[in-house]
Amino acid sequence: MAEKKIIIVESQKDIQFIKDLLEYLYIKKSEQFNENNFEFKEIGSNVFYNEQGSGKNKLEGFLRQSRNFLKDTFIIVDADKKEDTKKYKNKIDKILKKIGIDEQSKRENFLRENVFFLPNNKEEGNLENLIIPLFKFENFNQCFDDFKSCVQKFDADISNSFNNKLKVYNYNYKSSQRYLSDRYNLKHDILTPLKNFLTKNLIKNAPN
Repeated sequence: MAEKKIIIVESQKDIQFIKDLLEYLYIKKSEQFNENNFEFKEIGSNVFYNEQGSGKNKLEGFLRQSRNFLKDTFIIVDADKKEDTKKYKNKIDKILKKIGIDEQSKRENFLRENVFFLPNNKEEGNLENLIIPLFKFENFNQCFDDFKSCVQKFDADISNSFNNKLKVYNYNYKSSQRYLSDRYNLKHDILTPLKNFLTKNLIKNAPN
């Protein structure tokens, strides 16, 4: 068994959100959160699109390092397009075979139990699609979208930069609240699949 739970994600934004959500879930269970029990590995975005990219090499390297304790290794990445998740699973499966995980049932179990696709392990999307419905300041979305519409009248090209990533960045930048529960509605249904995944796999004494 690994000394730490290994969590492989795409970016620092994923690390911060998942770490904060873990802390919230530990508090809900009246347990002490110790971030030293977790080790986050960052592989970058578009890792599955670029066959020769450094992200794919990082993913292979991290899985190779943890091949003897895959049970304690987890991958949480964007689903992107609906048809992509199957491709991503196939590529992870190929990496597992490459590093010596020959037993098919072991690879299938890892893909089923240890991999989570944001936002909710069912639909296409990404971290931002998970976060935006959680905004507690309800009028922020309208303000952002109104401003985008205004800018678009003057410059259609620049309005393309007003995407969900920028929306989430500005929301967090303007919010002074320290705790995730102060900024986000953590009881929203869209968050339930991820909370269940984290509780089952990453929290001590999690219920069966």
